[in-house]
Amino acid sequence: MDDLLEELGIQNEETEKYVYLGHNNQPQKQITLNVHLNIHPSSNIQLSCDPNDSLNYLRFFICETIEKYPAFSGLNNLYANSLSRNQQILPKKGSIGEFTANGDNISCDITSQDIWLDIRITSIEFQVMIQFEIKLPFNTTIENLKGCLVDIANEILRAKNINASYEELDLAINKIQVEKENLTSELECPALNENELIKKLARIEKDKLLSEEFDHLDRYVWCFLDKRKKLDPNVTNPPVEIPINNKPESHAYETLPIRGLRLESTMLQQTPQVKEKRRKTRRDHESDEKPNFCACLMM
Repeated sequence: MDDLLEELGIQNEETEKYVYLGHNNQPQKQITLNVHLNIHPSSNIQLSCDPNDSLNYLRFFICETIEKYPAFSGLNNLYANSLSRNQQILPKKGSIGEFTANGDNISCDITSQDIWLDIRITSIEFQVMIQFEIKLPFNTTIENLKGCLVDIANEILRAKNINASYEELDLAINKIQVEKENLTSELECPALNENELIKKLARIEKDKLLSEEFDHLDRYVWCFLDKRKKLDPNVTNPPVEIPINNKPESHAYETLPIRGLRLESTMLQQTPQVKEKRRKTRRDHESDEKPNFCACLMM
């Protein structure tokens, strides 16, 4: 049996000892392809294929395989197109074995109707951070995204008895510029602290579409809510104590394409402008409390 497997090319010292059965329960030779996503060329997804299967099946198989990654899970009309081998586009029809060989590198584009955005929303005055992922159509404008995020933030904060009434003008939306070479094996952004993330922020124009700013892997957003710019700058609200990773309960979220919702207390690493404003407020407060007489007189 081992000789038969070696002859078919489906067993060696580095592979498991199992047999693929094809038509009539006969041992079927398999080929291994290394699939690379054009949006992340260093990615490598290995597929074992029947060379007699069609190229259309290969496109389906690629999508079925990448759906195990959170960034591609549950997307509508997920499709692999522009398959190429050695920079040569593969035809739409034909079998896998006609145009590929064992160990070939295949690159492709991945398209879908929607995208999972990874969202962080930080309320500066309440010192809390809301984190979740939301699925939205690629043709959504940044302006509509802002309105959606403000509504969600208000509902979540109110569900935790925080009296919040933010408006779109109170929200600054930023894109976290992620280096795709540093993505984890799950095609996720590595765990970075707030100091590192703040250095990677870039503002987004409200009249752009999601498709112009994001792709399936470049999908990270950090928003800041701050109503104090409309209020007295010397008035600050104390931080609200919120249990770590406490999930707000609300039936409204059951119908929304949201996952991984959590609310956390945070001591925000402020931007230089916010830092300077707080330092000035602290200095003014301390100067008001200084005694008007020399300390030596007290002795």
